Amino acid sequence: MLSNKYNLENHIVKQSSECKEKIVAHISGLNGQILNFNNDECMFLVSVGTQPFESASLSAQLEVLKKFKTCTILVGDTLQKYNIFLDYSINAEISMEQAEKIAWQRGTEWVERYKTEFDTQLVEYSIQRWDEWKENIGFVKALSDVKNLLLKDKSYQEAMSQSIAEYRERYHKKVGDALFNMVKHKFDDACQQYLIEECAVMLLIARCSYCRYALYPAKQTAILAINDAMLIRPYYPSSMIWLPIRLRKKKNVYSLSYN
Repeated sequence: MLSNKYNLENHIVKQSSECKEKIVAHISGLNGQILNFNNDECMFLVSVGTQPFESASLSAQLEVLKKFKTCTILVGDTLQKYNIFLDYSINAEISMEQAEKIAWQRGTEWVERYKTEFDTQLVEYSIQRWDEWKENIGFVKALSDVKNLLLKDKSYQEAMSQSIAEYRERYHKKVGDALFNMVKHKFDDACQQYLIEECAVMLLIARCSYCRYALYPAKQTAILAINDAMLIRPYYPSSMIWLPIRLRKKKNVYSLSYN
């Protein structure tokens, strides 16, 4: 059994137990608009293994999802294989295939952990796993379109580099110099693969006109923003419109990060 010194699940449990304040959530980025979402479908994007999708933070976001007619909860589990690959590589050799199995299992456990709460809090919802979109017939085309744009467009390349640099800095800060140096040679490639796959799935969902809004507790990364601007918004203007959810402690605003 592979051991992981930096077990994110233990970190989540610790952080959740320390958070005693009530957490509330609201949609930001509306620029003062008051919108009625009663007739709209939304997709709630979940980064399995990160604090905003556990315990009180998740419960607060369910209150936001109630504003919509229906909600699809997209469990971004196997996308996290790139993060798991890096985390486990600090202490042991691991293949991407092994990392993907771990990611899938964590996604299964996450769904089991919160399904009862979903059933209680949400009137109409569905759960999708990340691989459902990767197995979609349109995924290969979406992936090809993202990779081709990355090869040809300078602004797209710059956004990719910016996003990788931000993730690198965050990961470096999390694990420290010595441990980061152990995976530094793998980091940029794993991170770029992660971002390409994420962009391709977002594009594919928009092409399927699946949901009008995409909800996530953070603004878009540079690469997701330009992916949206160049590949989605010109062709699918009413699909997967990004709405950031802001989480805050009651009376004290604080920010949450994700990997």
